[in-house]
Amino acid sequence: MIQYLINKFRFFIFLISITNLINAQSLDTINHKKIYNDILNIGTKVIEWRHDIHQYPELSNREFKTSKKISEHLIKLGLEVQTG
Repeated sequence: MIQYLINKFRFFIFLISITNLINAQSLDTINHKKIYNDILNIGTKVIEWRHDIHQYPELSNREFKTSKKISEHLIKLGLEVQTG
């Protein structure tokens, strides 16, 4: 279950990053090098999260540290997060 959530989160972060990049620039002036570098930076961050999650595994339905880490990041992105 946790791997499923992690994969969904990775895809979600990827979509947000691409959407923000496209919204920030017109399609005619997209800086492909910047997009590539942003994706690499996001990938590095996701790998760090994955290492942290796997270093401190939590039982199913008891992913308190993992859910806190994800919710904090989503809040930083300006999203509303429901916990409980």
